[in-house]
Amino acid sequence: MYKRLSGFWGILAFALPLPAYAVDFFAIAGLASDSAASLEEIQPGEASPAANSDMVSQIEVGLRGNFGDNLTLSFDYASEDFSDYGENSSVSQTLSGTWETSVNDWSYMLDGTFIDMSLDGDDYLDMTMMTPSISLFADDYFFLGSAMLQEKSFDTYTDFDADATQLSVLVMRFFNSYRSNISVTFATSEEDAKNNNYDFDEEKITFGVSHRFPFNRRNFKAKLNYEMRSRDYTKVPDETLKSEEDRDRFRFRLSTQLTPSIEIEFEQDYKSRDANIAAASYDSDLTAIRFKFNR
Repeated sequence: MYKRLSGFWGILAFALPLPAYAVDFFAIAGLASDSAASLEEIQPGEASPAANSDMVSQIEVGLRGNFGDNLTLSFDYASEDFSDYGENSSVSQTLSGTWETSVNDWSYMLDGTFIDMSLDGDDYLDMTMMTPSISLFADDYFFLGSAMLQEKSFDTYTDFDADATQLSVLVMRFFNSYRSNISVTFATSEEDAKNNNYDFDEEKITFGVSHRFPFNRRNFKAKLNYEMRSRDYTKVPDETLKSEEDRDRFRFRLSTQLTPSIEIEFEQDYKSRDANIAAASYDSDLTAIRFKFNR
């Protein structure tokens, strides 16, 4: 499981002797309430009609360093600990590298990411992603096009091992002296799983608004996103299995700086899944508060 992770560590070790123009450290501690903790997809595609809520403690720490003018490397450690549903508790380690260059108004980027995830203390999932992209900043507009290649390898549920591709386009419009923006993203993806029952095609559209504003002698930042997904499992042989699914997600975040290096964030995250079978159709609601430290 750790062969690819060791390879990324090798890249990181090779880059460390290079002079870093900037090294950033961040840490996040949070507490959340998940209204459907018992429905989380420990085994993808499964769910239960009985929903039970649970408290979740969240911890995340990371390092990011710039090496030379074009290369950025980062490492991230994150954990979620469910108080009652420990089988959902997870730990993930993410190692990523980004190479970027600009020519006139155009920027070209290549991002590589490896994620190693454990669930309830056991190895669960390795995921590797490679994402080339191109972007343009023109007046008050930002345009981004990207293509993602993804490989997922499950430790136990090997039927869900898969290769996936995704194409996406984002358009963002800035206003309010660049303190605010609105955006729309369209993405289409295909996933080819080891078991044909879990192959799917998906289309996703996301609308976003971000706004900075002063209130009571503090500066706040509000983010609102609404996401719609439509997924078809193209090779399912009969209607007793999940063959189609629509997902909606509404996410609101509000944050402000307590000190120059400490931020507090409130989040409300609502998700709805509507599938052709009742066992895979349910709603979930997560409320969280987090403290973020950056240096």
